[in-house]
Amino acid sequence: MRLAKSEKAVSTVIATLLMINIAFTTGVLVFAWAQGLFGSWASTSGEYFQTKGESIEEDIALVNLRFLSPAPNVHTLNMTVRNIGHRDVQIASIYLNNTNVISQVSQSCKPWNNIGATVPMITSGPHAGTYLIASGDAVTFAFVIVTGLESELRNGGKLTVVVATQRGSRAVQQWETSG
Repeated sequence: MRLAKSEKAVSTVIATLLMINIAFTTGVLVFAWAQGLFGSWASTSGEYFQTKGESIEEDIALVNLRFLSPAPNVHTLNMTVRNIGHRDVQIASIYLNNTNVISQVSQSCKPWNNIGATVPMITSGPHAGTYLIASGDAVTFAFVIVTGLESELRNGGKLTVVVATQRGSRAVQQWETSG
C-alpha cells in the first residue's frame, strides 16, 4: 500500500518561521508579566527594608522594676524603660504576664523622665495612646493598682514584662517577685 502525498501541507521553512514567531511572542509576554510581578515585589521589599532599618535604630531596655505594697490594699509597681537606640520611640504597650496594662498607668502619678519631668500620653495624631521617650532618656511608669496581678506580685511568683514600641521593637524581662 502506498501513502498518498498531500499537496496541502505547510512547507518546512514556513513552519520554522511560525514556530520562531510563536516562541518570540510567548517570550515577550512572559517578560512583560515578569516585569510587573518583579516590580511589585521590589516596591514591597523596599518598604519592608525601610521599616526594618527604622526599627533597627530604635532599641529599648527595662532597667528597673519596683513593687511596693505599703498598705494591705495599696499596690504600687514602678517600671523604668530606657531608650538605648538612636531615634525617639513611642511606647505603645506594656504587658505584665500577657495582660496589656498601659491603660492602668497611674493618672495620679504620671510617668516621669530622668530629670523628673512628667511625660504625658500623646492623645491625638498617628501616635495617639503612646508615650514618647527621647533617645538616651528613660521614663518610669507607675501603676497604683495592677488589676489581676495583686496576689501574684504580693505572694511571690514570676512576672514576665514586655514593653513594645509602636514600630514593633520589644524589651522582654522576667522577674521573680519575693513573697
